[in-house]
Amino acid sequence: MSQWHARCSTTTGPLIMSFDPAWAPQGVARLRELFHVGYFDGQFLYRVVPGFLVQFGVANDQAMTKKFVHSPIPDDPHLSSHKFERGTISFAGSGPDSRAADIFISYAHSTSLGKSPWEVPLGVVTSGMESAERFYSGYGEISAFNKGGPNQQKLRNQGEPYALENFPKLDRILVCKTFEGWGNEEGASAQRDEAAYDGRGTPPLLEAGAAGAGVDVPFVMAALLLLLSVLGLVALRVRARTNTLAKERFGAQSLDRRFQEAAVECDDKLA
Repeated sequence: MSQWHARCSTTTGPLIMSFDPAWAPQGVARLRELFHVGYFDGQFLYRVVPGFLVQFGVANDQAMTKKFVHSPIPDDPHLSSHKFERGTISFAGSGPDSRAADIFISYAHSTSLGKSPWEVPLGVVTSGMESAERFYSGYGEISAFNKGGPNQQKLRNQGEPYALENFPKLDRILVCKTFEGWGNEEGASAQRDEAAYDGRGTPPLLEAGAAGAGVDVPFVMAALLLLLSVLGLVALRVRARTNTLAKERFGAQSLDRRFQEAAVECDDKLA
């Protein structure tokens, strides 16, 4: 299998990664599976340690997270001479043969990374490291090393609500797409997206279905649906409050003509 690439839109800008199966055959194959099923789409960058690494790998779909976390893969031998430099990508783990779905990107050269059997380079960030280095890091290390930091297990068990309630400033991956080579349309689109982002405004979103227009269709639709849901709830509460006030004013008896007129007027305003 030849090298392949993944381009992700994030809340800080585009990120393009390249993977080489020759470096870690089993690890790169698992990564390809994760990207193929959209595992990383919408994820929170829950561990951001400046000068060290950024880690992610907890899906918004808790069933999907459980599926992969409970099916780890064997460790790959260190087949590559590549060291952990800025932009190196590897699985995170907790012991031999524990690689499952959490990966990290090294922020700088490190002599401590790569000593554990699960820390085998899978690929590198080929473009957009500046985006990765802008991920919000104000919450500090995860709870295993910092009591008040994001708790990986709670994020797995409770999902998005846990992150939004407790760590609302966390940055996110929006959507990822894979492509084979820089010469095809996917590769050319990735290069255009990266060239278009100047780091000052809103980053272009890399949804392939947007025909190069820079619109992340699924993310925008989800945002619109959320907005409509909120507006619907507000309308229901206003209507309930209006009916309560009307009953207090006209009495709790059956609606007479005056109450019917008031209710119709309120409904017209809410419509």
